[in-house]
Amino acid sequence: PEPSVGGRASQLLLELLKAHRAMTPVVAAEVQAFATRAGNGRRALYAAVSFLNQLFLSSQLADLAASLVAMYVALFSAAVQAGELQTKLLAALLTGVNRALPYAPGALGAESEKEVDALFGLSHAGTFSTRVQALALLDKLAANGDSKLRARYLRSLYAAVSCDDARKQSKPALLLNLVFRAASSENAAAPALLKRLLSSAAHGPAPVAAAGVFLASKVFRGSPRLAADLVVDAPAAE
Repeated sequence: PEPSVGGRASQLLLELLKAHRAMTPVVAAEVQAFATRAGNGRRALYAAVSFLNQLFLSSQLADLAASLVAMYVALFSAAVQAGELQTKLLAALLTGVNRALPYAPGALGAESEKEVDALFGLSHAGTFSTRVQALALLDKLAANGDSKLRARYLRSLYAAVSCDDARKQSKPALLLNLVFRAASSENAAAPALLKRLLSSAAHGPAPVAAAGVFLASKVFRGSPRLAADLVVDAPAAE
């Protein structure tokens, strides 16, 4: 739709749900059906996702939240495979997952296994930007308390840091942010991730090397014991 039409439709639907909140699952189901309909343009899809991101969610709407997470993951995977990177749509889908996941503890069941496997496939193949975008979504999904998914995500992140393309990036901010989050919260994974990051940074261009060292120093500041385990003092000068 035209931006003005899509915005007006979204406004009217939100006003309807404000007055009749019990209709949220029904309206959401119709908008989800529209979003997943074949032949939609990216503008229409973005408008639908933006509307769904504004829905009121609660623990009483766990089924709705779970269906939203499954839809977001499927749309994200399709968009990344189509080469649509660094777009407003991907940002909106990540926002949607972040909002819905806390209300959908069972969202990553068997019915979403195919989409999650597709994301892991993307995290190991394709362009480097594709891999990092897939990892960004997996990071959010893996933060939901699933230890197996978290371990699988960390292995994929380690592989991304280890690949040759990681040290060739002029703007590695998103990957470094993922490494920082993992190293700051995962004691078991932090040493291996930081060692690999510093090793890659040492063979990369100056901006990547500087960013890697700065990131490691930030992690060490919060975990002095980790710094003591990893950093070996240079021999004193004679």
